[in-house]
Amino acid sequence: MPSVSDDLLGWMERETRRLEQTVRNVVAFDVPAQWPTHGDLYEGNTLITHAGDWYVLDWDDIALGDPVADYIQVLWHSARHDPAFDWHSFAVQATDDGFGDRMRFYARATLLDEVIDGLADYVEFDSTDPLLARVREEKYKAFEEGLPLYRERYRRSSSRG
Repeated sequence: MPSVSDDLLGWMERETRRLEQTVRNVVAFDVPAQWPTHGDLYEGNTLITHAGDWYVLDWDDIALGDPVADYIQVLWHSARHDPAFDWHSFAVQATDDGFGDRMRFYARATLLDEVIDGLADYVEFDSTDPLLARVREEKYKAFEEGLPLYRERYRRSSSRG
């Protein structure tokens, strides 16, 4: 496994705590979790027919929550690859005044999750099975690409480690 420094692990922990404090201190998060949310809304849980109708599948995780979490999952590819990502260009209707602030926050938190989870999954998938070995390398690639992207995108509000 490539070496991961104590400084990097410390940075990940500090950055996670920084985002946790944001949720606790920013008014945009002072809204009740009152909307039905899917909880696992990504392209694998959608079905689009030849007629252009679309359906959302796998409602096992339905709960009351923040619809922004579902939206960022659906729009993640655009949010991740476009530093100027603007949710207004999609058919998304804000549910409250803090919606846009939460959308930007969730995009940031999702990228940090990609970095941390990619590294954690890389460590967890230590196997001689060829399929798991390929998944392991893909997870490390997510970490390796996501870390500099996160640091570049959020360097003004993030301490370096």
